[in-house]
Amino acid sequence: EKEKWYQTEYTNQQIDRDLIKKWEQVGLNPALRLPDANTYIPKESEGDFDILPPGDIVEKYSIDVTPNDRKFKVWWYQDTIFNQPKVSFHCYLFPKAPSHDRDSYIKTDMLSKIYNLESSSALYPATVVGYSTNIYYSSQWVPMVYGYSKPDAVEKIIPKVVNILLKHKFDKDKAFFENTVISPIKLSYENIKNWPATTVAMVYARKLVNDWTVDDSSLANDVSRITQNDIKDFRDKLLKDVSGSCSVVGNVDKKQAQKYVKILEDAITDAGFTLSTENRLSEMYNKVRKLKQGKTLVLRRLAESPTEPNSAAIMAYQIGNSNSNGDRELKDKPMYTRKVLSSLLGLALREPCFNYLRTKKQLGYVVHCYVDEEQQISNFVVVVQGSREDAGPDVMAKEINTFITDQWNSKKEKSTDCDSALIPLL
Repeated sequence: EKEKWYQTEYTNQQIDRDLIKKWEQVGLNPALRLPDANTYIPKESEGDFDILPPGDIVEKYSIDVTPNDRKFKVWWYQDTIFNQPKVSFHCYLFPKAPSHDRDSYIKTDMLSKIYNLESSSALYPATVVGYSTNIYYSSQWVPMVYGYSKPDAVEKIIPKVVNILLKHKFDKDKAFFENTVISPIKLSYENIKNWPATTVAMVYARKLVNDWTVDDSSLANDVSRITQNDIKDFRDKLLKDVSGSCSVVGNVDKKQAQKYVKILEDAITDAGFTLSTENRLSEMYNKVRKLKQGKTLVLRRLAESPTEPNSAAIMAYQIGNSNSNGDRELKDKPMYTRKVLSSLLGLALREPCFNYLRTKKQLGYVVHCYVDEEQQISNFVVVVQGSREDAGPDVMAKEINTFITDQWNSKKEKSTDCDSALIPLL
C-alpha cells in the first residue's frame, strides 16, 4: 500500500503473538549505557578552582627551575596578577632537523594530518570542558596544553597529547588511510595553483630563506607512493634524539611545573626515544638574511596556472635591528629609537603609499604598506597585487622604489621634527 501524502510504500500485517511475547521478555543490552564520567571536568567542591597562594619565589618574569637530574629546560611563572584557575603548558621539542627535501616535506605534512585525526577522538573528553591541546610542526614540535589548573587532569592530558604522536602504530586500513590522509593532502597541493599571487610570493620567499627549495605544486604526484610504514620510519628517525624547553605558566607552583615536564620526558623515554640536552632553541625561528647596504635580493616565480591574470610584488626594505640604533645616524640616540621610529614610519607612509600605488598609479586592487618585525629586524613592507596586463611585477617594483625615493626627497625638503627624524630610516 501507499500512504496518501508522499506515496510512501508500507505493509499492514498481523504480528505473530509469540513474537510479541519475545519482545516483551527482552533483557537489557549491556552495550547500551551512559558514557563514562568526564574526569576532566573541574569541580568547585574538590578545590579545582582554588588559587594557589604566592610561593617563596614570586618573579615578574618566568625563571629557570630545571632540576639537576632532568634533560629539558623548565621555565616557570606563577601568576599573581590575574588569579585565574588556569595553566598554560608549552613545550618546544627539537628533534634532529630533517633534510630539507621533498620526501621530508611531504611526510611532515602527513604526520601532522594523522596527528590531527587521532587527537580529535582521543582528546575529545578533555577539549569539551575547556582544555585546548595541540602539536605544532615545523623545525620544532610544540606540544601544548591550556586549560583549568586541575593537577590530576593536566597530568592525564600531557602524556595523551604526545603519545598520539609517539605511540601511533600506523596500522590503519588502507582505504581509510587513502581517504583521510593521502587524498586531502594531495588535493591541498593541487589547489596551490588557485592561491592568490601574493600568497604564492610570500610562501615561496619564506621557503627560500629557510633553505626549503621544495616546489609545492609538483608534490601531488609524490604523495600516493608514501606508505604508513614510511611515515612511521620518518617519525622514529626524527625522534631518535630530542631536546626540549618547556614553559609552565599560570596557577601552578614550582614543584607542579617540574612534575609536568617530567611527565612529558617520561612519556618520550617510555616510547623508546632518547632525550638530549643539546641547545637547539635557535631552530625555533625563521632565518633572516642580512643584506648589505644598497643591495637588493630579487626572487621571481611564475604563477602556477597559465590562465592566472594576477601579478604581485612584495618589497621588504630592511630597516635594521629594532633593539639597536646601529652605527650610523642614530647611534647616539636613546635606546630603541630605531624601533620607535620604525613604527612611526609605518604610520606616516601608510596613507601616501596607498594613494600613490593604488589611487594614482592604479597598479592593483590590493595595496598594503606597513612595518613588521621578523627576528627583531624591522622591515618596511609594500604588497601590491593586480591584473593589469601592462603593470606586471617589474612595473610594480619600479613604482614602489619610486615612491620610497620620492618620500626621502620630500622629507629632506621639509623642516618638521617628524620628517627629519624619519630621514635616517629612508
